Amino acid sequence: LYDLVTAMDKQVGDILRQLEEDGLADRTIVFFFSDHGTGLPRHKRWIYDSGIRVPLIIRFPERFRELAPASPGSAVDRLVSFVDFAPTMLSLAGVPVPDAMQGRAFLGPAAGRPRRYIFAVRDRVDEVYEVSRAVRDERFLYVRHYLPHRPMMQLSWYSEQTPTRQELRRLAAAGQLSGSAAILMQPGKPLEELYDAQSDPLMIHNLASSPECAEVLQRMRRVHRRWVLETRDTGFLHEAEMHRRAAGSTVWEMARDPARYPLEEILPAADLVGRGPSVRSAMVGRLDHPDPAVRFWAATALVSLGSEARPAADKLASLLDDPSPTVRIAAAEALCAAGEPERALRVLAEGLRDDDPRVRLHAANALQYIGPHARPLLREIEQIVDKPAKGDAALYLRWGLGHVLDQLRAAPGRP
Repeated sequence: LYDLVTAMDKQVGDILRQLEEDGLADRTIVFFFSDHGTGLPRHKRWIYDSGIRVPLIIRFPERFRELAPASPGSAVDRLVSFVDFAPTMLSLAGVPVPDAMQGRAFLGPAAGRPRRYIFAVRDRVDEVYEVSRAVRDERFLYVRHYLPHRPMMQLSWYSEQTPTRQELRRLAAAGQLSGSAAILMQPGKPLEELYDAQSDPLMIHNLASSPECAEVLQRMRRVHRRWVLETRDTGFLHEAEMHRRAAGSTVWEMARDPARYPLEEILPAADLVGRGPSVRSAMVGRLDHPDPAVRFWAATALVSLGSEARPAADKLASLLDDPSPTVRIAAAEALCAAGEPERALRVLAEGLRDDDPRVRLHAANALQYIGPHARPLLREIEQIVDKPAKGDAALYLRWGLGHVLDQLRAAPGRP
């Protein structure tokens, strides 16, 4: 890591030197920042401070010194988000900031008041699906996981090549992990996490169940929900469904059309995932909803029940012929989780052959979590994995199905 920092420092020096040689240094404001945390578990791709709190250094030449918020060498304690960068650049250039921009300028004549909150998102990366959201104020970080039944650290082919991940998985299999490392390898996630960044900067001690933090938790919940609704967060649509709804326009336009994206109805269905059997009737009741996104989340909530979804098996089976492929696949996975895979495998096999690569990846992801129930599809999975991948979508499908193959080949009863 030290060598990389040294190399980076040299590269930055080269750029600054080039500005000097080109005669641009005295009229160029330089922003120096990273994109995310280091390439380690719980850093890059994660929405804790270790993944989202990055360095930001800004150099103002003398002619623009009046635009600086403080004297040279000073540190400014202000929350800044990447969405603030574009309006800030426009503000520094004297260009009006469009109303459609979410960000808030933090420098220049259009600079607004300091943020009270910033927000972070974790969705699909490569073959791995996640739906997690975070809210950060000056002291606390709140995380809401909408797929709590998925492992804390899902299998991800690219990341699995690193020695760190391999050692973590080896130690977990041997039962030799403890503390925060053991939490990282849990088969599921908490619905909510809350951390005090002042007393717990590494964010190890989850305070979501702490009575002393109940008011903070409620406040962060409200802020999170308001932000999801105000920004029309499209993460509550599966990617295949999102693009289907946006056909003929753009995702941005679709998301702001309540008729095409009734987020106020979808969000309560997503909120059921991981709530347990006490709300099973609410899950089942939404399986008949006219919007496929609501049906998808209701079926996903039943997936999270595992074997306790069995009382809903017949209702789930009726969704195996649903017009929406994302609903069909979610219902098929729920049936497998309930211990009734016979009717479901047809849908998962069809999903692997779908014309939409997003649907194919969804089917592969479901197969990864049904264990030995996937064995009847072994030959078909092998054929897909053995086929050379052309393009990212095909590569992600191979990676996702590769995890399924590894599990089936390691399990007893391998043919």
